[in-house]
Amino acid sequence: MTKPTQRELLCVGSILGLAAAGARFAADVHELRNPKPYVELRTGEEHRETRPWSDVFLHVIIFRWIRRFMGDGWLFQQVLWRLNQKVLHWDVPFEQLAQDPAHEVKSFCRHWGVPLEPWPWSKAPEEYVSANDFFMRDYAFAAAPEQNLAESLVVSPATAVVTWFDTAKSMPKVLKNDAWSLEGVGIPQYRDYENHPAAMMYLAPADYHCYHAPIAGKLLWLALLDQHRYSVTVKPYIFSSVNILTRNRRAVAVIESAPIPDPSTSTYHTLIGGVTVDSIRLEPKLCAGVHVKKGQRLGAFARGGSAIALLFSDAVRLADDRAKALAAAGRDFKIEVARSLAACPEALGPSAQLRWDLNPKEKPMPAVYSCSVGCRDAALACAASEKVYLFDVGQGKQKQVFKDSHTDVVNHVRFHPAESQKLLTGAEDNLVVVLDTSKTREDEAMLGVIPNEDCVRSFTMIGPDRNTLCCCSTVEDVRIWGLGDDNFGSLRAQFIGLRSHQLLMRGGGEDEDFGFGYVVETFYDEPSAQAFLLAGAGNAGDLLLFRVTLAEAAPAAVFTVPAGSGMRGHEGIVRSAVCLPGGRVITAGEDGRICVWSEAPASVGAGASAKFGLEPTAYGAVRRGGQRDAPY
Repeated sequence: MTKPTQRELLCVGSILGLAAAGARFAADVHELRNPKPYVELRTGEEHRETRPWSDVFLHVIIFRWIRRFMGDGWLFQQVLWRLNQKVLHWDVPFEQLAQDPAHEVKSFCRHWGVPLEPWPWSKAPEEYVSANDFFMRDYAFAAAPEQNLAESLVVSPATAVVTWFDTAKSMPKVLKNDAWSLEGVGIPQYRDYENHPAAMMYLAPADYHCYHAPIAGKLLWLALLDQHRYSVTVKPYIFSSVNILTRNRRAVAVIESAPIPDPSTSTYHTLIGGVTVDSIRLEPKLCAGVHVKKGQRLGAFARGGSAIALLFSDAVRLADDRAKALAAAGRDFKIEVARSLAACPEALGPSAQLRWDLNPKEKPMPAVYSCSVGCRDAALACAASEKVYLFDVGQGKQKQVFKDSHTDVVNHVRFHPAESQKLLTGAEDNLVVVLDTSKTREDEAMLGVIPNEDCVRSFTMIGPDRNTLCCCSTVEDVRIWGLGDDNFGSLRAQFIGLRSHQLLMRGGGEDEDFGFGYVVETFYDEPSAQAFLLAGAGNAGDLLLFRVTLAEAAPAAVFTVPAGSGMRGHEGIVRSAVCLPGGRVITAGEDGRICVWSEAPASVGAGASAKFGLEPTAYGAVRRGGQRDAPY
């Protein structure tokens, strides 16, 4: 056997080297093409981020190969600068670029996996002016985060995949990178956050890229940092080698919550730009010292995937049971913007059991007719006889009894969804009373009284600011009152004689009452700024929607099952109804059915005014063209 020459050895070594490099490159491509799966909280389904092949190859070459040999110095910055140049035109109008808006928007959607149906965005594809106009898109009114705000202490600031950490100082161990620390991030008193939970939130290019305030409170600190250099990617595969909290361009915000629950909670909210996401845009007039509302839009990312780090100065827990189980198993989950993310550990959880006796000395115990949770899930109000009891949920103790506000049985209590310390109570003494639960003296707590003229059976609060009160009496008469500072107690609309309305009367049956009309729910129509009343007719399950004004209650729509659909509507009294984002209405009745209704397409020639814009039953702040934020 002849000894191989030096040239042959060199060739073999080169081949083996190339093979090893090719295998390594293939492994990197496979890893980036198949990211770690996550679970969608809303559906429980497992998904992976859509990553086009072109972007996978680009990331492997730049961040796994070029960066490995170049380091993170000036030369690598030039590579990132070149990479950003291709997206600098995203603010240039499509018209100037001689591009078709609909084609460009739909191409982006197909490239990144943005669903084209349903289309929840505020504008049609052809209406977007530029690439960034679509990338920083808003939801349509009914689907907007401000309209669908969860009631937990902390809501998700964005639609993102969440990696949850029990403490911020556990990040280095979990991410296998000792560089992950809070020192040098740019947050004042960073050690206050080290021993409390943290979340890393990754926004894929397909996601909604506006970010919102996770809590309500005062903006203590706001700064843009490291704007002089370009960012690396924020995809999780980079975490093992780079602390993006200190490496990338970022905005740092510190929000201190209002003092309920006590003590106040500060959240550190850092917005991190990723590769080609070097434009972090903040809303005008945001600065240290201003107060922000929970769910209020703070700004948007321009161009590409991005990340948000959320840290807490106090102990919080995940609010969703599925999220808790996934985090405990070390798995990521995806949450939608404005959905419940975290709550105080003292708040009543589904596994907790608390019992309060309204008055242990009173025998028999008074019956409870209505309950409501408010003050950010920290307080429980109960109506029993003519009294209203207030409890501290966290401590399980009775705080106060309002015993002089009413003189007859209290039928209904509800905390105001926008001003969570306000409690509204309605009773058989014909009064609706507004109370400030932060006051210890009952005479100081009483903010206002509305005489309803009839016994108050129930009420709902509707409108953009929840500043309209719809009262239903025990004889099914409906009166709609103003709750705003400028119209408190003014009668805005009414529907008297609903029980005997000719459109709601039905043939008797054994029980004569079944032949009469009854109130199901009240809704608010955004386009017309009017109240709509859903009423039932007799015991056959028929439903009619009325437009209610001071002058009249005019029928506006009939809930009917499409002919030939094979579906059936209600066949008994309907007891409950809620409106979902998008205008769909869900009803439930004594027949054991839950029905979903949607508005039929407008007929040919019908104008836009014929369309309804019913406000969702559970909703938050309203933004009108960015002019102002209404209370949520």
